[in-house]
Amino acid sequence: MKKLLIKSLVVLALIVAIGFGSYIYVFKPVWISSGVRGSLVEVEAVYVYEGLPHQLFEGDLMIKENKRDDVEVRGGYPFYNPRVEAPPEVKKVLVELLSDSGSFRSFTGSKKCGGFHPDYAVSWNSDGIENLMLVCFGCGEVKIFAGEKSYRHDLNSRVKEELRKQLAGFASKRPK
Repeated sequence: MKKLLIKSLVVLALIVAIGFGSYIYVFKPVWISSGVRGSLVEVEAVYVYEGLPHQLFEGDLMIKENKRDDVEVRGGYPFYNPRVEAPPEVKKVLVELLSDSGSFRSFTGSKKCGGFHPDYAVSWNSDGIENLMLVCFGCGEVKIFAGEKSYRHDLNSRVKEELRKQLAGFASKRPK
């Protein structure tokens, strides 16, 4: 009986430790590079690129759209060009959301959504370097490119919905 109790306590302790470790990994806020955050907070202008249709779910349309003259590759993905400068009120919200470490979580791995597909890219220049934050609403992830460095994070669900709302006004070229 004593051995069974000890084994049960060991198993319980392992379950608690694994569960707590998973909680910290999945739900803790992520501090994106302080240089990336700082560069975003201090910029004069923030730009938005609109992404092309999804490569898996809208493959034929994506291939057709990708042949347009106004498509440009940024961060390895195609976007409609030209980028559009965010108006001051939208810029303010984007900077607040995207410079807040609480907006991001540790990347939990690829999602079952057909692959990362940036719906939009938020762009800003700092010290002559273009910084890009590619936002995928399907999987709730961002890819950040800052010079030679890159980061990948999951979005906090509240931030994902607020970004969707703020960026919706930049949808102008992608077929409905």
